[in-house]
Amino acid sequence: MFQAINLVPIELRKVYRQRDPQFVRILDHIRANGATADDLSQLNKRCFPTFEPQQEDMYVTLATRRDQVDHINEKKLNELPGEEFVSVGKLEGDFPESSLPTQLRLSIKEQAQVIFIDNDRERRWVNGTIGIVSGIDADGRVYVLTSQYTFSSAMDFATVIQDNGIGKVIGEIPGNMPTAYGDKRGFQLPESKLVLSVSYKKFYRVDINKSEEPLIPDCTVNADEALEKLVEYIK
Repeated sequence: MFQAINLVPIELRKVYRQRDPQFVRILDHIRANGATADDLSQLNKRCFPTFEPQQEDMYVTLATRRDQVDHINEKKLNELPGEEFVSVGKLEGDFPESSLPTQLRLSIKEQAQVIFIDNDRERRWVNGTIGIVSGIDADGRVYVLTSQYTFSSAMDFATVIQDNGIGKVIGEIPGNMPTAYGDKRGFQLPESKLVLSVSYKKFYRVDINKSEEPLIPDCTVNADEALEKLVEYIK
């Protein structure tokens, strides 16, 4: 069948999601089933079997099977105190539940780590945006607590929540601006062999009318008073 079709081969040469040339080379070898002993040695250097990430570091675990991911999510959710809030999705037409990007009955709790799994057409968030659910009231509204130490992905998440009217932000102005440079390229100086990196991509705030403004909480209080203020909102 394919022999009868006039196919035009296109070779993709540029890698956009990885910046480390050594890692790109290793991935290329693995894809072509040509990994060397040195490739495996380099990968094994990054293997830490006893590593336990801290909650505030917001690590993401990559797994090869969905049931493994579900097990990790359920375990982490059960470790959190408080009541579960269940959001039930709706299926229309002939669409298998196994093809859904997440569970049909999605459970979250306060302090649960969440990640967006699609790219918003209006660029309000992207696949991979990470955040922490700081509060949920009886109506399912979301509250996010911030401090001067809220930055990077956590700050982006709080901005998405506020700019899209999804919930309220309580606390202090975060540690960096919503419109800022991120992503980095690494390189090595030829003489000193020092390995350096520099930011090269500019990210813009969701609400372009506030692109030059910091994220100002809906309720500005000291970080150590934010949880108490959240309880007032929920009551």
